Amino acid sequence: MILLNLDERPEVFKTSFAEFVFVVLIMMAQFLVQATTAMALSTLDIISASFEHQTGQVLTYSQQIWFPSSVALTCGTFILVSGRLGDLFGLKHMVMAGWIWMSIWTLINGLLYYSASVPFFIVCRAFSGIGFALSVPSGMGILGRVYPNGPRKHLVFGLLGACGPTGATGGVLLGAICAKYIWWPWYFWIVSITALIFCILSYYFLPDVNNCKTWEDFKFACSQFDFLGSAVGVIALILLIFSLAQAPAAGWDSAYIIVCLVISIALIALFFWLEVKYVAHPFIPRNIYNMKLLLVLLIMTFGWGSFGVWQYIYWRLVIHLRGYNPVLAALGYGPFIFFGIIAALSTSVIFKYVKPSLLISIAATCFMVGCIMLAVTPVHQSYFQMTMGVQFVLAWAMDISFPAASILISDFLPLEHQGMGGSLINTSVNYSNAFFLALSLSVEKLIFDSTQSTIQSYRAAMYFAIGVAALGVFCSIVFIYVQRNDKVGDIMEVEEFEDESEEKLEINKFPTSDILEGHKEQVEFHRRLSQSSALANRMM
Repeated sequence: MILLNLDERPEVFKTSFAEFVFVVLIMMAQFLVQATTAMALSTLDIISASFEHQTGQVLTYSQQIWFPSSVALTCGTFILVSGRLGDLFGLKHMVMAGWIWMSIWTLINGLLYYSASVPFFIVCRAFSGIGFALSVPSGMGILGRVYPNGPRKHLVFGLLGACGPTGATGGVLLGAICAKYIWWPWYFWIVSITALIFCILSYYFLPDVNNCKTWEDFKFACSQFDFLGSAVGVIALILLIFSLAQAPAAGWDSAYIIVCLVISIALIALFFWLEVKYVAHPFIPRNIYNMKLLLVLLIMTFGWGSFGVWQYIYWRLVIHLRGYNPVLAALGYGPFIFFGIIAALSTSVIFKYVKPSLLISIAATCFMVGCIMLAVTPVHQSYFQMTMGVQFVLAWAMDISFPAASILISDFLPLEHQGMGGSLINTSVNYSNAFFLALSLSVEKLIFDSTQSTIQSYRAAMYFAIGVAALGVFCSIVFIYVQRNDKVGDIMEVEEFEDESEEKLEINKFPTSDILEGHKEQVEFHRRLSQSSALANRMM
């Protein structure tokens, strides 16, 4: 019944098979970033033991925490830069570059078994996250450009949302099987081979929606990119997470922690000053700022940040306190696949009948409820009680929030900033995972040092996650108020859209007077086409 109600296939796809392969390629980028981040949770103890056996040295707590955090850190940091690069230099180019990049660095990750260098292993894990940062937002940008607002777009973004829980489940399961029964480097080599295959398929099946084709196009794109702001922003975000993650082990009174933290805060302040006052072409274009956009990103940040803490504590609980082996614990993630797919596909349908502000508020509430459930879960309780139930709740949290936010952001932004829209969402998801996990580790260590109780320290971290999720619920309530006049399944009322359509045509122009005429005409044509299509959809 869903398929019968879909709007027509975009003309860029000549056959249904071409559209199918295109959607699968975009989904797999999201799938693999979640899988590669989560695999460290099920293999952490095995990979640590492997390095300890080779080096004869025990890995410190501060080293182990970077196994899952390094990918989320670089992916969340560089993903905002890559979205802007995709909008300027070509979304297809960025997707293919990301596949090649992650293929190289995951290959090296597996080979590092022979060097037994833990720091280099962590660095290579971090570098592979840059590849995901290139592919994921640019793929979402292509989706936003190719699909007009309607049931087909909602379904595709729903399928994309399903890649969150399915990717995490696939990553922990494949990683656990390789580590326990085969050899842990094989996980990285499988990802490397897969990424190379997807790069080849991307060349043939991804549409050229905005790729640079001439030297003049390339020079124009360079003139629009904010190199200074990008460098300052990336360094600031990396230093911030580094100092927060290292502080529990090194101590908050350590000199290098204090220095890194102060420098990161200063660079963040400098970044915003550059973007607002100095650079001609801001890293984040000024004309995309609005209250609705900010609230959606805050809801995603707090919700997914709390989930990052939940995921880490869940795995510590089932492996260290319940004694599950990695494969059994990974199989326990199975409900995420089943419930996640149902939630994602349901969201793509009910988006037409329920206000988007209400949907994303439900997701924020589910994140908080999931954290509360894990915080009160008894250690020796049956898996089929609270543990399985919390996965049902969080599957809805992830697979309502991601497609709903993706559709909202895609509709908020003009056509030429769709890559930036994908970046904003994925930055909220991935960077918040690393940021709030780093903060929760300080809470966990503080409670453990004072009580010597592992379960109390875990629960303290979950209480922190509950507070973070509660902030997301608060922002969602504000968002409901801001969107109180929107129509069901729509972004704004038709009258409001009609009044603002001409104004948007003016404010969405590039902020430069010497823009090449060919680019100006092309951007203006696509913008008017997008505005007309969106208006028609809202009036139907």
